[in-house]
Amino acid sequence: MLTGKWIAFWLSTHDVLIINGLGVFKCEDTHSYIHPVDHSFTPPARSVSFSFDATAHDDLIAEAISMSFSISLEKAESEIKSFSFHILEALKTEKKCVISDFGTFTKNGNNISFTPEKETIVNSKYFGLTSFQIPFIRRINSADPLPKKKKNFAKVWIWTISLLIIAFTAFVIVYFDVYDQLWGDKNKALPLLTDTIAINKKIDTTQINPNSSIKDSSDIQNDKELYYIIYGCYKEEQNAQKAIRQLKEKGYPNGIICGTNNNGFFKVSYGVYSTKEEADSALKSINANGKTEAWITK
Repeated sequence: MLTGKWIAFWLSTHDVLIINGLGVFKCEDTHSYIHPVDHSFTPPARSVSFSFDATAHDDLIAEAISMSFSISLEKAESEIKSFSFHILEALKTEKKCVISDFGTFTKNGNNISFTPEKETIVNSKYFGLTSFQIPFIRRINSADPLPKKKKNFAKVWIWTISLLIIAFTAFVIVYFDVYDQLWGDKNKALPLLTDTIAINKKIDTTQINPNSSIKDSSDIQNDKELYYIIYGCYKEEQNAQKAIRQLKEKGYPNGIICGTNNNGFFKVSYGVYSTKEEADSALKSINANGKTEAWITK
């Protein structure tokens, strides 16, 4: 029942194994090594040494065998004794005893040595690496002239043309304000509405829902005490219209352009409110749906 394969497995995870009546096995991990002369690579390994000792005794191996094979402790001790006796008897007659999947015991006078079977006792963390040798790599002496690289004029022309295109594109973007038109802060997405009402001579006005508290464009032009909740200011009229569409999508249908500021920027409002109290109430409702930078103005 006690086999060389079981002992090899035990030694792959333990550093010491004492077999009663036979001796002590010790395992040691060695690091990887690169030989500086023959350029060989030796991976990490697990070496096994054996010391013969007929008086060696340890209950640990018997307990391990008992648990592994589900047998009694007495039966396990009997297996160990039988294993040791088999090896010692073979060495008396043949001076050599081979244990399958484990290694070979050899007797020379009173000395008993052990040679493990190749790659039998390994540690799983080494991933089965094996030794190998690579050809000599000649290092270039600093005095040796480096080989000259041939210039590739086609690549030079491609890079030159690419850089010219990039430079020209950057010039166009800056000169014609393309970046500001397409990606500037004035086009930032904000929480926005639905029906558009423009109060500007350049833009046609539309009728506001009569049930709402917001007046139509004619009232707005004639009433100086109206209040607005400013959503944002935009340099271009088309960007202001875009902001109104965004307000519309967010559930605020009464967005309008309510004139321009001192810098000539178009002001976009959430709507028109007849009293300060009405505007304050609307601003609280707007901020309740998400904190904004909106403010009230006349």
